[in-house]
Amino acid sequence: MPATSARSQSRTHYSNQNKKKSDSQSTVANSAAVSSFSYRERRLILVSSRASSIDSMKTRDKINQEFQKQLKLSDTELVIAAIIKSIKQQNVVLTTTSKYSADFLLQHEKVWQNCFEYASLLKDKAWFKVVTHGIPTEIFNFSKGLDLLKQEIITYNEVQPIAVNWLSSVQNRMSKKHASIVLAFDTETAAQKVIKNKLFIAGISVRTAKYEERNSNIQCQKCQKFEHTTHSCKSLAVCQFCAQNHPIRLHTCKICETVSEICVHTVVKCNNCADSHTVNKCTNLIISQQSAVSTEIISDSQLQQAINQASMKIDQ
Repeated sequence: MPATSARSQSRTHYSNQNKKKSDSQSTVANSAAVSSFSYRERRLILVSSRASSIDSMKTRDKINQEFQKQLKLSDTELVIAAIIKSIKQQNVVLTTTSKYSADFLLQHEKVWQNCFEYASLLKDKAWFKVVTHGIPTEIFNFSKGLDLLKQEIITYNEVQPIAVNWLSSVQNRMSKKHASIVLAFDTETAAQKVIKNKLFIAGISVRTAKYEERNSNIQCQKCQKFEHTTHSCKSLAVCQFCAQNHPIRLHTCKICETVSEICVHTVVKCNNCADSHTVNKCTNLIISQQSAVSTEIISDSQLQQAINQASMKIDQ
């Protein structure tokens, strides 16, 4: 009887242990199911992707099927929400559904790596960007030019940029002797060092400055052009009403002597597009600029909006 009792107690203890283990695994699974990662935590950047074009939907579905097959996930368990390529920077951004993160993609890189060609992988985080002017296109404007340029920066300047990208398009660089690049650093200290000390590239010293994102809707109230602020403008003043070289406050009608306002005698003219409207109501230039940009690169705001919309549809 004692031996039988001991065996019975052992079985009971083993059963309780398995139950606790099962409950623990269930808790972890449930926790994973309800957890949600931030937008930035869900993004993985494939640097210098060589794919000329990507069928985002087809590739997304293929990767999700591979995850389901290799990790034995259910048919409703989806990992990838969106795949978007930046034409200008030649990077691909993978964004997961809310239950997964970039760390998960890195951990299971073998599942999806055959779907792309890329130089390196980066998790999305705050970068400190520096624009560098005067880069000789004759030396660096070729398929491996950015790799050579990055090595040049590391070797002769003792700084380590995370990424190096052209600021202009391939077509623009073909007709220019010099072009600008954007460098990304993971610390503000490194970026400030480059701005303060400049850079030595191809045996010459090149100008550097803090990189600021352009907003084509910003209009200068001095020269009336777009993409820069009034405070930073170095051009001549242009009247919003008549397009002559004087500020609005000095606009004066020679007939009725009305000052700083439009009167019945004012011949209204836009300095940007030459149409018969005040320059602050000009939409022609904005539309043409946005059309040109849309054929070249997806902006950060457009990229985030597209990813969010795709994620919402999949998470539902």
